[in-house]
Amino acid sequence: MVISCADVGADWEHFIEQEKRKQLAAIIEEEHLKGAETEELMERAFADGYVTETGTSIAQILPAINPFLPESGEKKQTVINRLKDFLNRFTNLLSDDRAGLDSYRARRLEHVDDDVMATAEEISMISEESIGMAADPLLPPDPD
Repeated sequence: MVISCADVGADWEHFIEQEKRKQLAAIIEEEHLKGAETEELMERAFADGYVTETGTSIAQILPAINPFLPESGEKKQTVINRLKDFLNRFTNLLSDDRAGLDSYRARRLEHVDDDVMATAEEISMISEESIGMAADPLLPPDPD
């Protein structure tokens, strides 16, 4: 029996994807997180290379809990640490590290109104221009 490198690579990627799904499902169940929101957060984390700790992203996946109890802060930090560990464990194990970003962008494009004719390329170009503009230094007005 001859096994090609392509078969081994495909089997590896399939195994890694199954493990990712299984381990993320375990975290969601054990921490009582919201499933779809957590999966989307982690897709974004794999695309960006980090787990977002600020804003409402983490709060949206947590179970309902009184924010004034000390346990709520502990729970949030526990979840963040577990998701970071998960991200670190599976980062760079697949041949296409940008697959998560492409999948995330494709799903976001599905929500664009039919009236708006935007392609992934246009959105990417707009994003890059915005980043460039934000990075430009502020110059004083020309005295002429």
